[in-house]
Amino acid sequence: MFILVTFLLALILFFAVAAVVRGIKYIRAVRTFENADKKTKGSFLTLSIVHLVAGSLIILIYSTIAAFILLAYLNAGGGG
Repeated sequence: MFILVTFLLALILFFAVAAVVRGIKYIRAVRTFENADKKTKGSFLTLSIVHLVAGSLIILIYSTIAAFILLAYLNAGGGG
């Protein structure tokens, strides 16, 4: 069970990093649109920003949780 939960958490973190990379990539790509109207550019930019923000929040939450777990582990005498 522990391995399954760890795998799922790692998978979610991977998708969060992929969302951040995708958001940055597509924000840069919006500038190269030549024949698109403002509505299309705005929608694409909004979706890219949502990807970027959601991925960043998930990574921030994971980092905070990992720090708390590490501190609890070290305070419990598990560090050596």
